[in-house]
Amino acid sequence: MLFTKEWRRMSQAIQNVNQHTIQQWLLDNKNVEQIREQLVSKGMSTDSVEEHLKAFKKAKILKRQMNGLIYMGIGAVIGFIGCMLAIIHPNSTLYYTGLYGLTSIAVVFAFIGLYNLFE
Repeated sequence: MLFTKEWRRMSQAIQNVNQHTIQQWLLDNKNVEQIREQLVSKGMSTDSVEEHLKAFKKAKILKRQMNGLIYMGIGAVIGFIGCMLAIIHPNSTLYYTGLYGLTSIAVVFAFIGLYNLFE
């Protein structure tokens, strides 16, 4: 019961944060210390500053995870194309291009995506 109340309070506090401001911070590549200084200079309370920083960190993580999913999707598509080239043309240069070239590129994209997703 206590956990549920605390979770509701925190989610309501994060909803009170201006999402446009957070997106602007992400576009400006600001770090946590710069944001903290900016909010303190505006005269915000420490609780409000912490809420803003928590929302900023969450948005930054979500952006990184979305990039990871995009990279993994690109790797999957390239890997599928490489597989199809190897199956359709088993005795041509497309076989080696698809099997070794595109598959290697697909694995690199997939691992970049996994790194971004799980970091």
